[in-house]
Amino acid sequence: MSNPDFFPTQTQPLLVRVMQGLSYWIARFKYQLKLRVSKEDLEKVRQLGDARIVFMPNHPTFDDGLVVFLFSAQLREGFNYW
Repeated sequence: MSNPDFFPTQTQPLLVRVMQGLSYWIARFKYQLKLRVSKEDLEKVRQLGDARIVFMPNHPTFDDGLVVFLFSAQLREGFNYW
């Protein structure tokens, strides 16, 4: 029996940044969604530096992924998530 091929993720930083730049407008006009996070809360997450964080959305909808992406855009960070 042969082992299945494994293909690790390959992040494209430029594509992520472009999509983060567009995400506000797409979320606002296509999905009528606006994410508001206080500067204090953003700063709390930034202070964690390179620590690993697990965000656990609790709604089984498409909006959770969009909100996590919008949050990563506000932080100007690339997140790895499913």
